[in-house]
Amino acid sequence: MKIAAEIQFASSSQDLPSESDIEDWIRETLCEGGRDRAELTVRVVDEEEITSLNSRYRQCNNPTDVLAFPHQLPGEIETDLLGDVVVCAGVVNEQAIKYQVDRQAHWARIIAHGILHLLGFDHDQPQSTLVMETAESAILSRLGLRHPELHGHAS
Repeated sequence: MKIAAEIQFASSSQDLPSESDIEDWIRETLCEGGRDRAELTVRVVDEEEITSLNSRYRQCNNPTDVLAFPHQLPGEIETDLLGDVVVCAGVVNEQAIKYQVDRQAHWARIIAHGILHLLGFDHDQPQSTLVMETAESAILSRLGLRHPELHGHAS
């Protein structure tokens, strides 16, 4: 497996996962998506940056937990570049507290969720939501974690 992952910490939060944990989550997610080669960036940010991105790209002027920006090149160009995942530390940590779920499992799920979007997964329809949740559960299971949204709260 050849993965080039840039992990950027641009958050003032002190309660962040380790770089090695994020690397493990990336690797497991790419395995689940059938990728043995990939380039991507995972950027951990504060509410101000995620709100700005959410407003600019989704016309939602509020913070969110994760945004995925798939890299788009013309179809005839082959590349391992998947894109960027931006995660808001404050939102993810607040969700873990609010929903009373394991913080580590929640972080893993959110990062896996963003990467799955880069791989083409979505949750626009009930069937695609089930496929994505099943993939998330498989990833977390291999990591020794439980899917917090399926075992802790109803969203």
